[in-house]
Amino acid sequence: MLKDFLYYFTFMPKARLSSKYQITIPKAIRERLKLKKGSRVTLVAGEKAALLLPYPEKWTAYGWGLGKDVWKNIDPLEYIRQERASWGP
Repeated sequence: MLKDFLYYFTFMPKARLSSKYQITIPKAIRERLKLKKGSRVTLVAGEKAALLLPYPEKWTAYGWGLGKDVWKNIDPLEYIRQERASWGP
């Protein structure tokens, strides 16, 4: 396991902080995330690591399809009818 970690750590893209605390995102990462000049990113900080995520241009497109399994095997119209009936007269 340590051998695998050392191999991965040795060959993964790296960046260095500048004197202004800026980094240049390595080309392999930019290409994989489809980042271009002016692209916005978001950073999430954990205890000992930070995660860089592309900032979605359109949140609706980013979230499209989330929760689709919630309605699996359920008729949405029938569910709404039952829900409204439970509200009473």
